[in-house]
Formats: sequence, structure tokens, C-alpha cells
Amino acid sequence: MDVQLADLDKELVSAGVPLKYRPLDCFKRLYGSVPDGPRRNQLFDPVIEWYLKNYGDAVRWDGIIARFPIFIRGVVYLGHARFVGEEETLAPFEEGIEGLPKDLTGSLTPEEKRPIMEKLTFGGRNFYSLHNLLIDDDWLSTTERNLTRRALFDLENAAVTLKHTGDTQAAIVQAHEAAEKYLKAALSRTGSTKDLKKLGHDIPKIFKELVGTQPRYSCLTLPVENLQKLSPNMELRYTSVPRSMEMAVEAYHGALYVCGLIAQMWLFDKARATTRSRFKADRFYIDGAGTTFYCKRVQGDSATLTLFRSSKFTGSQMADITMGLSQSALYLEVTDALQDTQLRSQFTLHLRYPGRKVSPDEIGLKMVHGPEGSYATAVLKVPIVKPKG
Repeated sequence: MDVQLADLDKELVSAGVPLKYRPLDCFKRLYGSVPDGPRRNQLFDPVIEWYLKNYGDAVRWDGIIARFPIFIRGVVYLGHARFVGEEETLAPFEEGIEGLPKDLTGSLTPEEKRPIMEKLTFGGRNFYSLHNLLIDDDWLSTTERNLTRRALFDLENAAVTLKHTGDTQAAIVQAHEAAEKYLKAALSRTGSTKDLKKLGHDIPKIFKELVGTQPRYSCLTLPVENLQKLSPNMELRYTSVPRSMEMAVEAYHGALYVCGLIAQMWLFDKARATTRSRFKADRFYIDGAGTTFYCKRVQGDSATLTLFRSSKFTGSQMADITMGLSQSALYLEVTDALQDTQLRSQFTLHLRYPGRKVSPDEIGLKMVHGPEGSYATAVLKVPIVKPKG
């Protein structure tokens, strides 16, 4: 094993793979796709031990899946998507933002905190999807794996650029390229025979090809159009073009939405073994964050889902959310009979003991429709759980 790992690591070093990705890449090359569980952990332990022995603490990670920009009172801070294990935990929102001064935290008004929480929820959920795809991506083609990996680097570089150099043009270009790579990978997954390189950096052209092949991707129209407005041509790469920090952060989150949504869509495609999806009344669904929903009705071109969940931190919650039928690709229908029975029992308890009636605003739950896309916010203090595919 030691000799195999040494040889594999040497190959990855030559290929320029960052240290934080090399243990996972070695594991994949040795064992391929292994479902999450005790066996995977047992196989992975010797790989980690080898890296710790050869690289020491440099291979240890800080539990941060990714860092992403958040704009607070004219300054860019880095929000965290955190991996915290199996148990649900609750932390003050400021712990999810790197270097946020205590005096600034204390002076933020509820109106200022809300968009910060929205971005933390938004960034964390999208990076969970990207992380889950990275862990088990052997079912993607080589081209798709390469494109999605490089898109992650683009997002990481854009966040660092905004925080440490303030180069808004470079960050917008990097964000644009991350979205471009995921859109090309999505086009590849449709079975298209288009030459991806010949499509260049023309996001509208790539997106038109993608939606023409699979209309379900039309839910990305808003962030794609906005990315194109912020970077309509190659000028940002070669000349000075005025772009504010707000614009750059907006472009980043638009690209992150595109990448995260596509990744989650693929994970659910794999779970359901088909690209086809639809909402059905009286069925249960789970989203990418593991939140449970009951489909109350399907009418016309929309469906009404009832979110229901219980937490030792936030108590029981129920809320109706109406969404378009095209969004069904982002919700996984529960087809296991035992799981369905368990969810029906939980849902019945929620209906029987609804607790105090609150408005969605009171718990911070609402649909946000911005240039980066549309998404549901979380409660004002967000429970953080282990990301799952």
C-alpha cells in the first residue's frame, strides 16, 4: 500500500493537484466509487494515515469546505461552508464569517443581518452540493470531471482575489469561467456532440445549446443573463473596465448558483437513475440540504410543497412554498417504503401538534429572487449539518 500511495502521489504532484485534494484522488484511483459508510471509512483511513506520516499537519484540513465572499458595510469578508460531522450543531452567524470584528458584529441591525444570513445559507448549500459531487464523481466522464474540478479552482481563486487583492475584473472573469465550465459539462452530459472548445467563452451560446437539449436547465436563465451583463466580452481580461465590488460579489454568487444547482441536479439524477423528475401530490421529497417536504398539490405549472422539520435548536417548523414544476429536478422523491412511512408519521405529528403559529419572516424563511438566482433562506440561526449527496 505504501508503495502504491507513493507512486500515485508522485503522479498527482506532477499533475499539479493541490495537497488537500490528493488523499481523495488517491482513494478514488485505488478503489473507485465506494458508497459512503463504514467500509469507505475503513478503506480511507490508511490513505489519510500515509499522508499524515509523509506530510504531517500540512495535510490536516480546517473543516472548511470552501470560503466565499460576503459584502458587509463596504468590505469583503469570507463566509464559510463548514463540515461539522453527523450531529446537528448551532453557532452564531458571525462564527461563519472569517475575521468579522466583534464591534462590527454587535452593531449590525436585524435588517443588515438578514442578507448576510441569506448569503451564508446560499453559499453553504451550494458548496455542499459541489463537495458531495467531488467526493464521488467517478460516474462522470473524464471531460466532465476535469471541467467541474477546474470550476472549483476558479471559485476558490475568485474568492481569494476579491478578499486579498480587490481585483474585481479578475474575480468576475474567474466566476464567469466557473459557470462556463459547469454549463459545458452539463452539455456534455446531455450527450451533445458539440465541440466544447469551439463554443469558446460564449455563455449565452453554450446555455442556448444546453436548454435546447434539456429544457429543465432553463431555471438558470436569470443568473446566466446577469453573468453575461457583467462580463459581456473579453474586455475584462485585457483592459480596464469599471466594475464595483458589489458587482464582483454578485457575479461570484451567480456563478456559484449555476455550479451548485447543476451539481445537485446531477446528484439527484444519479439517485433516481434518470434525468426525468416531476412533483406528485401526496408524496414526500428531500432537497439538497436534507430538508423534508410534503407535496400538497400540483396545479397548472406550479406545485405547493409543505416544508416540515424539527430541531432541538429551532423547534418544529412548517411552511408552504409554491414553486414551478421545472424545479422538481432539485427535489428527490422518497420512494423507499420504510422512509415514506417514517415521514408520514413525522408529518402527522407536525399537523397534530403545530405549535405556535409564526410568519415566515419571523423565522427568516422566504424565497429570495436576486440576480444570482432564486433560493429559500434558512432560519435566522442556521443549524449546520454534514453535507450529503
